[in-house]
Amino acid sequence: RFRLTRPGAISYFAGGDPLYPADRGFATRPWVKVVFENKGVTIEGSLAQAIGDCNFTDPNGIEVRLEYTISYFRDVDGRLRINVQHISIPYNAKTNSTWD
Repeated sequence: RFRLTRPGAISYFAGGDPLYPADRGFATRPWVKVVFENKGVTIEGSLAQAIGDCNFTDPNGIEVRLEYTISYFRDVDGRLRINVQHISIPYNAKTNSTWD
């Protein structure tokens, strides 16, 4: 689901909001290792975008690989802010194709 409010976005990562009962709090899971690997970065003025892979490892050593796109900007005080964030399961033509 799209999150158009700050509480909605926080619920995605932290869970516990009754308005989003399906949220378990992705960021609060007991990840023992998280690695981001940029595949591409573009910077234009006060805007920057990064795309790549992120790998999350749980206490049992099971690794989950996701793909991300994050867009950043500097606010009027020079602080780095995120204005777009998307993470998805990598596409696999053998299991995700609707053409076959």
